[in-house]
Amino acid sequence: MQNSEYLTNVTLRLERLLVFKQVFTEYINTCENILRGNCLASESFQNLRDYFMRNMLRFKPLVSEFMHHEAPARYSVLEGDLRKFVTAYDEAISRLLNAIEDSRLNETNFERAKADQADALEAIDSVFIDRIHIENGDLRVS
Repeated sequence: MQNSEYLTNVTLRLERLLVFKQVFTEYINTCENILRGNCLASESFQNLRDYFMRNMLRFKPLVSEFMHHEAPARYSVLEGDLRKFVTAYDEAISRLLNAIEDSRLNETNFERAKADQADALEAIDSVFIDRIHIENGDLRVS
């Protein structure tokens, strides 16, 4: 795989990850609003759990793409880091879902998973912000 193909593939996967990040962030915000009583009458933990679960089913194939994508040898460390941090994000999101227990929220588990997902997202960002540069159309990893 050439550099440009790899860059395109990584960019597409990260764009899809960003969409899921936005969706799951909305679920986190909705959980917090329900706890405060600042929500619509139709919003409940049970409904939110159902929506969350549907999006988790859509998210899992993307996680699988990160786990099974082959990178050029010179990017194997970078790809390995992405796998590690996407796995951490997936695990944290799964724990967020599990913190929604039918009609109530396990706040301790929710807060812990929320912090873990934020850490995983920050680590994913740092892979690209701190280590990848594009010079003259060529991907450089530092």
